[in-house]
Amino acid sequence: MHQLGIRRHSELMQLSSTDYDQWMYFFSIEPAGHIADNWRAGVMTASIVNAVAQLKSHEALKPSDIFPDPHANLYLKSVSAQSMRHFSKQLKSSL
Repeated sequence: MHQLGIRRHSELMQLSSTDYDQWMYFFSIEPAGHIADNWRAGVMTASIVNAVAQLKSHEALKPSDIFPDPHANLYLKSVSAQSMRHFSKQLKSSL
């Protein structure tokens, strides 16, 4: 609850359950803290990699490829060796 400035248990106990539920719902929609920081870092990293490697839109990295959302249903993506070789060649040629 540090996003609300609540540091101690006594402060949390003064918050009504309705307010607590509303804040929890808000933070589930609008992440804050390290989740939002990771997303911003993912946006920057994906943008830089996409620009340097000159990736086409269908090959471009998304922020979620860099920092997956911990709240999303995680599943393993299958990646072919051919696509990894292609990506590696593009990175090498751009340097």
